[in-house]
Amino acid sequence: VTTGLLIILVFILSLMINNTVVTPLKSLMARFESGASGNFSVRMPVNSKDEIGQLAQYFNDFMEKLEAYSASLKSEIKKHRQTEQFLKISEEKYRTILERMAEGYFEIDTAGGFLFLNRAMKGMLDISPDGYAGANIQSFLTGHGKDYFADFTGKIMDTGRPGQIDDIEILRDDGSACYVEISMSPVKKDCKS
Repeated sequence: VTTGLLIILVFILSLMINNTVVTPLKSLMARFESGASGNFSVRMPVNSKDEIGQLAQYFNDFMEKLEAYSASLKSEIKKHRQTEQFLKISEEKYRTILERMAEGYFEIDTAGGFLFLNRAMKGMLDISPDGYAGANIQSFLTGHGKDYFADFTGKIMDTGRPGQIDDIEILRDDGSACYVEISMSPVKKDCKS
């Protein structure tokens, strides 16, 4: 009889442990798995104030914070994409305006390498549409013009203020010369390493 009662007591005790510990832990594990797959709205019902109930509450608090961070991150990503799209549209408009204007326009790097030439400038230099790739402004200047231009750009870079050169001689691709007026402004760009 004692052995039978002990077996019944152990069975009842194992059922209680199963209902109060194992089943809630399995439920919590399933919710963690759901949260790990990206469902941050999953919550655990808090049915008690014991350690399992506290664990469920901690899980709920953690998931609330994750859900808030996820929403905030999605909002930031959306804003960055919109800003990127607006910048792209703005740059396309800017390039279209520069390309269509009648005055020659060019951009160079600090070493004098061409970054951009509009159609009018390509016409002045008598070069093909893609003929400026890898070219340097110095290769289109005469001996005196090279020194003058180098001093001028150095002054612009040192002061950070725009300046202007009148009547500088530029050699065209066919060897003929033309005189141009150059207005220059430094442009600072953010560098990311």
